[in-house]
Amino acid sequence: MMDTPSSRLDRCAGLLRRLVSVDTQNPPGNEQAMAELLLRLMDPPKENYALIPCGPGRCSLLVTLPGRRRDKTVVLAGHMDTVPAGDPARWSDPPLAGVRHDSKMSGRGAVDMKGGLCAMIMLYLGYHTSGSPPPCTLRFLFTADEESDGAGIRAACESGLLDDSSFLLVCEPTANRAGLCEMGTLWYRFSVHGRSCHASMCHNGINALECGMALTRRILARFDSLPPHPLLGKACAAVTRAKGGVKINIVPDFAEFEMDLRTVPIHGGTLIETENFVFRAIQRLTAEVPGLSLKAECLTRRPELEASLSHPGVQCLMRAMETLDMDPAPAGVRFFTDASIAVPMLHVPFAICGPGDPQQCHTANETADLPQIPQTADLYERFLDRYSQA
Repeated sequence: MMDTPSSRLDRCAGLLRRLVSVDTQNPPGNEQAMAELLLRLMDPPKENYALIPCGPGRCSLLVTLPGRRRDKTVVLAGHMDTVPAGDPARWSDPPLAGVRHDSKMSGRGAVDMKGGLCAMIMLYLGYHTSGSPPPCTLRFLFTADEESDGAGIRAACESGLLDDSSFLLVCEPTANRAGLCEMGTLWYRFSVHGRSCHASMCHNGINALECGMALTRRILARFDSLPPHPLLGKACAAVTRAKGGVKINIVPDFAEFEMDLRTVPIHGGTLIETENFVFRAIQRLTAEVPGLSLKAECLTRRPELEASLSHPGVQCLMRAMETLDMDPAPAGVRFFTDASIAVPMLHVPFAICGPGDPQQCHTANETADLPQIPQTADLYERFLDRYSQA
């Protein structure tokens, strides 16, 4: 039977529905169930895949497809876990049903990033079923725990199975734009210890809530003063959780604040410079308020990244986009990806490119644009043809 665009789209929709229906909300993740489904769908020889454990019921999956050139190895990476769906009442369709509406499909993870996994599988099956090897060796890496601590990509990098990587293509949703830079991420928890007293004599106490707010205001002001990055825009900071106090007429002696800080690769806005600023801000505030104790715990640390526009892999990706009438102009990715762990560990060049509107990530009624997914598989194929000759 002839493979028409309509039949290909139907196959894509059926595949994405199966992926969405596997519950990989993190926590707890349960990515092993997804890895088992992927093995059934892809059916690789036993010698060409590895399950890389990273916790109970959790693993990453690496599937290798040997290519005509063995001296170049491209890793295509995508994560299997999703963020929680939240209250099902906020969804028009059940979040794990994968309901199709013409050329759209809703469901938790339909965009972030089971749509990208779907494009990876379609690319793999195109080579696998035809019996024609890809132009260079491919490693399809399906990771666990990307939405939290990155345990899956870290375990994969530590395994040594990716040591021969020539280029990393992260298949996160960019609406098929060439993502060449990524924001860094710092998640902080600040614990503030002051001294309680009667609120009518507040001068006798050290208000932990007010001191914590003073620290967060200084950090926010620092971020507001930074110039924008040409692709990523402005670095940003947000207070995302705060607690403290026991009664309205007691000055609180303890408070806790959490902040999400997103850094960019410009002078003054990098992760290391931000860490140094936070350290100095704490030193200054505790010096200003005798008796105040303030401690910072870093919960997540992911560096900002910027790819070289002149790298052959990046150039091949952009040229492949032109052949498909896609916009080849580079773009920035404001959320973190597995690249933030893999690139520093493997010292490998990278790009981020995959189907789906990034604005749909982590939303209720998350909806994928189905035609983008086979287009992405075509883009990857053309990229690989060019990269193997570069």
